[in-house]
Amino acid sequence: MGYENLRNFASTQQTVQNGDYALAQQLSECCCTTQRAIDGAKYENAQGIAAVNANINEKFAALEKNQLEQTIAAQQNQINQLNLQAQMCGVVRYPNATTYSAGGNPFFGAGCGCGCGAAF
Repeated sequence: MGYENLRNFASTQQTVQNGDYALAQQLSECCCTTQRAIDGAKYENAQGIAAVNANINEKFAALEKNQLEQTIAAQQNQINQLNLQAQMCGVVRYPNATTYSAGGNPFFGAGCGCGCGAAF
C-alpha cells in the first residue's frame, strides 16, 4: 500500500510539473506575442509621425519660399522705381506753363528729389 501511494504521489507530482511547464510555456509565448504586437504598433506610430513631420516641413518650406519670392519682388519693384527716378533726374520737362492763377507753380525749381538740384 505504501508503495502504491508513493507511485500515485510520483505520478501526481509529474502531472503537476508537466502542467506547470505547459502553463509557463503558454505564458512565455503569450508575452512574446504581445511584445511583438506592441513593437509593431510603435513602428507604425513612428512611421506616421515621420510622415506628418515631413508634410509639415514641406508646407513650411513652401511658405518660406513664397515669402522670399514676395520680398524679392518688392525689392525689385523698389529698385525699378529708384532706377527710373535716377534716369529722370536732371531731365527738364516742358512746357513750364502753370495752371495756378495766384503766383508761380510751387513745383518749378524744386529739383527732382535725388539731390541733383536740377530745376524743372
